[in-house]
Amino acid sequence: MSNNSLKGEVICQPPLSPNQLLVELVDTTKHVAVDRTPLSPTGSFEFRHIPQGSLEIRVITFQGDVLRSEWVQPENTGWPMTIRVGRKVEKPVSGLVTPYRLQHKVPKKAMSEFVKAARAIEEQKFDAARRHLRKAIEIDPGFVEAYNNLGVRLAKEGKMEDAAEQFLAASKLDPHSAVARDNLRIIDAHLLQQRRIPAQTFAK
Repeated sequence: MSNNSLKGEVICQPPLSPNQLLVELVDTTKHVAVDRTPLSPTGSFEFRHIPQGSLEIRVITFQGDVLRSEWVQPENTGWPMTIRVGRKVEKPVSGLVTPYRLQHKVPKKAMSEFVKAARAIEEQKFDAARRHLRKAIEIDPGFVEAYNNLGVRLAKEGKMEDAAEQFLAASKLDPHSAVARDNLRIIDAHLLQQRRIPAQTFAK
């Protein structure tokens, strides 16, 4: 991961407004979305830690439609970027979206809960974030990103087995999701390591 941040603003043409949109950071080498954030009411966004490599910024609707995509130049990551979007929907770039994601449209209510969870995480309201993610999954049991994000939250709290369940669910829904597959692999490695450590080595 890089210590650089990526900031910018999205300027919307009516009838679009910032509260209808998300910004997604895509690793074009691994063909996965590595982060996603809602826009602020003024249209601004920020990714605080960005990975090395070839990156793309995409402005998307709650339903996953791509309104605009732009390449991120590594030398420009420290500078604010401005993205203008209109009503035209771009076709997804080949290889960046799995077949499942192309076919599965997230209901607006589920995406609303997903956005609320992202904002709760920004405000460090982690209990609320988990509630919103579980609600998103309840509304849309096929919401792969919600399973992934819930798994990440649980893993950060040390609930590895619960996290593994979420990543496994995501992987079963979308076998082509590299994010879900990698997360599950990492969690399985953690669980295996824990099982190999004798109980007496833990502090009492």
